[in-house]
Amino acid sequence: MTKTKRALYNKAFVEFNEVINRISKQELSRIPDQVIEYIKEHMDKEYTWEYDDSKALEDQDFLVETKALIVEIYERYLCEEDEKDFWKKYDEFAFKKVEENKRIKYNPDDIFKDSNFYYNKIDENKTEKSLVTQSNAKWYQKIHLFFNKLIKWFKLKNKEK
Repeated sequence: MTKTKRALYNKAFVEFNEVINRISKQELSRIPDQVIEYIKEHMDKEYTWEYDDSKALEDQDFLVETKALIVEIYERYLCEEDEKDFWKKYDEFAFKKVEENKRIKYNPDDIFKDSNFYYNKIDENKTEKSLVTQSNAKWYQKIHLFFNKLIKWFKLKNKEK
């Protein structure tokens, strides 16, 4: 995890600590002590955030990481057994939606559709980009062509030494 992300989670722990200070002792007892200790140990000591008692939980101005933490803790420890099935299905739905958006954005079916690709051409110690067009070649033929060019390049480099 990056330092930036860790810092965000440490701030989220501060906000989440304010939430767990407001839940009942019965609900608090359902959350493992190790989880609560971890949260308290890793809270950002310089970050201050106050829970607005005039607002409902869902209306609080939380960090995204805090919201995710609340959902995760609720899902794992606080929700009833009949709700766990709902949350499992919701997680699956959300995961599929994210993957679908990635597929639309990056479209793996079109990776080799475009027959143009770049490679480095060595011309007497001069490197320049040139375009190779193999419109009828299959993807594995293009890879084979690329490796052949790479082998030739290594042979040229070895001759120069």
